Amino acid sequence: MSDASAPSLVLAVLPSFSAAAGLPEDDGQKLRTVVEGLLGFALDNAYPDGEPGEVDVTLEAGEGLVQVTVHDWGRPLMSRGGAWAHELDPARPVRAAVNQEMANPDTPVKEGDEVAFFPPVTGG
Repeated sequence: MSDASAPSLVLAVLPSFSAAAGLPEDDGQKLRTVVEGLLGFALDNAYPDGEPGEVDVTLEAGEGLVQVTVHDWGRPLMSRGGAWAHELDPARPVRAAVNQEMANPDTPVKEGDEVAFFPPVTGG
């Protein structure tokens, strides 16, 4: 949900997640900062007028890493217009690189590979 309680509900589970994942205290605080930023970005951009909506936050711990996924069903970033609409236009070609080498749709991606998209985009 995108109301004022959403961030506090998500952040309330972080201490127990961090403990279960065996994260040192400073890494737990870094995780909190990342989750706050991602969730805030999703809420501010997917539901800019404060209308209610849905945001999923998934936390997964693996060997030496934590994966955070924030997914919303709000407005796409391209609805902001301007450069957002131009850069994210579905008709615009997107190129990718794997491990700093240009890739094609058949290029395999393995765990630990670095993947970059051009034009670069970020978001929730």
